[in-house]
Amino acid sequence: MTESRLYTALAYSAFKNHPQCFKIIYSHGCKFNLPQGPNKKPTPKSLQTWANQQTDEQFTALHFSTYHGNFEIIKILVEEMFADINARNVYGANVLHIAS
Repeated sequence: MTESRLYTALAYSAFKNHPQCFKIIYSHGCKFNLPQGPNKKPTPKSLQTWANQQTDEQFTALHFSTYHGNFEIIKILVEEMFADINARNVYGANVLHIAS
């Protein structure tokens, strides 16, 4: 589910730099919305797909959390959701560019 600029709730909470909201959305999505594997947890592929969904300008939640320097969200996105650290937006910037 996205809004008109293709932001997911997860990306929007990263955009607004709100870790508590991010964690609640992440937890809810894992429990109720994502396809579950045999161990009753979301599959790595479903987590990765969710983390890497792009906005209209091809920003991901990782771009936003990196911009704000929010290591708490970055850690979840990279370690638990397997976010693509090489994803580029329409301007050609990846997360390393955003961080600098």
